[in-house]
Amino acid sequence: MPLRNPILYATASDGQEPRRQEQKHSLLHGLLSGILLLALSACSHMPPTSPAPSLATLPPATPSVQRLTFEHADKRDTLLGVIRHDHQQLQLALLSSQGQRLLTLVRDEHGSRFLPDAVFDPPFSADWLASRLTWSLWPEGDLQDAFNGTGWALETAAQQRRIYYRGRLVALIDTTPECRVIDDIEAGYRLYIAPTAAQNTAAQGMETQGTKTRDNSTTACPPP
Repeated sequence: MPLRNPILYATASDGQEPRRQEQKHSLLHGLLSGILLLALSACSHMPPTSPAPSLATLPPATPSVQRLTFEHADKRDTLLGVIRHDHQQLQLALLSSQGQRLLTLVRDEHGSRFLPDAVFDPPFSADWLASRLTWSLWPEGDLQDAFNGTGWALETAAQQRRIYYRGRLVALIDTTPECRVIDDIEAGYRLYIAPTAAQNTAAQGMETQGTKTRDNSTTACPPP
């Protein structure tokens, strides 16, 4: 699927050098392309979207900034994610490491969807991305109830969750004090989700005022 060229800024400031703008454009496009190719590979091998529990069963949380590191083979790509949720809506905004908004996922009573502020057309569906969040965010009992009577199953041991589809292991989710790790067995990639240093104040500012958020995390996740 051809990718749209990301739009870094609506207009260039007076005196800005075209070459510098082109270099920034190229760097962001390269990052997006790598992550999108990884996600496209994942979606092509994944089973149907898993059933999701009601938003009413998810404990509310104020906006927080997370560092998302996608790992596939020997390659790593890092983005920022601002996530917030209550009993009516779950929202995830994906940002570049400099705070440029790239994509916004929303799940509410109308289902899952991407907002029209995206700077590219993702090769994965909103339902697919929302299901990965669901596996790691919702309480175990609510996931078990949602999976009951379907081809999906959840097993837990210590701090690990195992997601199965028709008896086949699909993903492992490990939770530690440093981060959450989603190991996608089917697609062959791993996602590390770790808090950043300026988690709450930066997220609140970005959501209410549109200020840019930078990654100042010192957490050792993923490992070197």
